[in-house]
Amino acid sequence: MAADCPPWTPARALTEVAGLQQQLRQWDDAYYRQGLSPVSDSDYDRLSEKAALWQKCAGLPPSRAIPRWPADGRQRHPVAHTGVRKLKDKLAVSRWMQNKQPLIVQPKIDGVAVTLVYRHGKLSAVTSRGDGLQGEPWLGRALAITAVPPVIPADAAIIVLQGEIFLPRRQHRRAREGGGGDRARVAGLMRSQSSLPAGQRLGIFIWAWPDGPPSLQTRITQLSEWGFPLTRAWTREVVTAEEVALWRDRWFRGELPFTTDGIVIHSLPAASQQWRPGHNLWSAAWKYPAPEISTGVREIRFTVGRTGKVSVVATLQPVPLDDKRISRVSLGTVAAWRRRDILPGDEVIIGLAGQGVPAIRRVVWRVAERHYPAPPSEARFHEFSCFRLTTACREQFYPG
Repeated sequence: MAADCPPWTPARALTEVAGLQQQLRQWDDAYYRQGLSPVSDSDYDRLSEKAALWQKCAGLPPSRAIPRWPADGRQRHPVAHTGVRKLKDKLAVSRWMQNKQPLIVQPKIDGVAVTLVYRHGKLSAVTSRGDGLQGEPWLGRALAITAVPPVIPADAAIIVLQGEIFLPRRQHRRAREGGGGDRARVAGLMRSQSSLPAGQRLGIFIWAWPDGPPSLQTRITQLSEWGFPLTRAWTREVVTAEEVALWRDRWFRGELPFTTDGIVIHSLPAASQQWRPGHNLWSAAWKYPAPEISTGVREIRFTVGRTGKVSVVATLQPVPLDDKRISRVSLGTVAAWRRRDILPGDEVIIGLAGQGVPAIRRVVWRVAERHYPAPPSEARFHEFSCFRLTTACREQFYPG
């Protein structure tokens, strides 16, 4: 762990941890209160891990979980939303699948998670996911969505379903078109005080029936008969990780009626009384390959080329991207580096530019204390500045 710890004084560590934790709380508020996603899930997870690492490096106690919602004006879920564990590759999928049968796989739809509650067959409550325990009451808005049945042919005193409200798409190809930010659009429509715009349709995909029958296929068939046909249309039985990978690739490249960001594998869930946020042993997600990824800046280095041009290189915490392992990236000239204001400790988003060259797309987080290394004097070096192999001239003789 020591190799990953920044070389900070205790006072600076306190400052940096406090600043990052404040930013995480602001993103929590945007996500759980407003349904917005200022950063991607993977970037948020990485920065949360970074905050925890910095705390450990500084010998600080772990942060206590801060309640994300006040109780006033919120509606509790009869069964908590658990979230799903994220798996990084096919090997992790294979390990997770061991001793779990039967299994099904579904697209991971990019929308807004909700709970639907039917009492004696009548839709009586719709609640946004919120923090998993309570959310916003959305019954009025949901009744305006034609894809949500107001009544189902069921006599049970209560039926609780969990699913995703999404924007329908025509032949959407994730590999070609990307995500599109549908989650924020759906959240905005559901939270708006005005009626849905004319012609605006929303869909519903049910992915959980906590107290359903003890058979996944029976659940799927019953949901279809109640008026939720998409669950059956986009569910596949799987036995091996190879089959999961096949469906993930097919849905990533194929035409779908919604945007997705991966796949979710389900086994039979635990009893609903055991459901709580962050604890789910029966479902796991495998996201699509990322077109970009976040990582931390370790060092800023300056190089001198044969013509005497001074360039800036950022050394990074190594990360995989596409089929490459990225550990450094060019920041261009000294002037370009200064404009972008990138320093060790900052968290940056890396993507691949033309011909697969890694490039920094943007900065997602900056450390509070900004200490700028001094670059070599650009007036000192030019194409005629070095005729002898000295220490100062070594890079002009042997660039790169």
